[in-house]
Amino acid sequence: MSSSAAVAARVAGAIGALGYLVGVVDGPVIGALAGLALVAFGRGLLAPAGAELLGPACFGVLAGAAGSAALRWGTLDLPEIQGAQGVLGPTVVVEPVSVAVMSGAALVASTLALGIWIGEPEQGRSLTRWWWVELAAGALLLATLFCGPPPSDLGQAGIWLGAAAAVGALAAVIGPPAAKLRLGMRYSIVGLCAAVVAAAAVASGTLS
Repeated sequence: MSSSAAVAARVAGAIGALGYLVGVVDGPVIGALAGLALVAFGRGLLAPAGAELLGPACFGVLAGAAGSAALRWGTLDLPEIQGAQGVLGPTVVVEPVSVAVMSGAALVASTLALGIWIGEPEQGRSLTRWWWVELAAGALLLATLFCGPPPSDLGQAGIWLGAAAAVGALAAVIGPPAAKLRLGMRYSIVGLCAAVVAAAAVASGTLS
């Protein structure tokens, strides 16, 4: 029962998130996060004993990163966040410098959390290859938030997709060695990532 529920949640969540992130559905970043929350739920059903909260914690880091970008641009709307970056530049380079640096730190921290999340081993063999789709959704979210001008022409689409590919590749490299760490260490790393993202959100809200 839990396996079938996990499959349904993960497929629906990833497809829903990608719908928002590739522009099939216009709307707020909350829509994409809702899809990833379903993915976290589905993966949690298959998590080893003791690791049930690790996936939700990693998702929390991604949600915090979304909050940081939303505060930086004063909107939750994904097309507006991308439009602002199309005019002013990626979130990670737009002044003030202190906010840009903290945004870059949030991107690195959330990429690390994404890698830990995707690399977490699962019980059973349900959707063993589906993690590539979930990785793509997470990478596209972070690229859209921090490096994502609107894909209105080939040049801008290249920046967006290139950033997503870089984030996804880094997370994929991080995942396997992170999965070999002690569970407590993984929780500690995710907690540190959450602290960095929270600091970035504070900086975005007060210094932008």
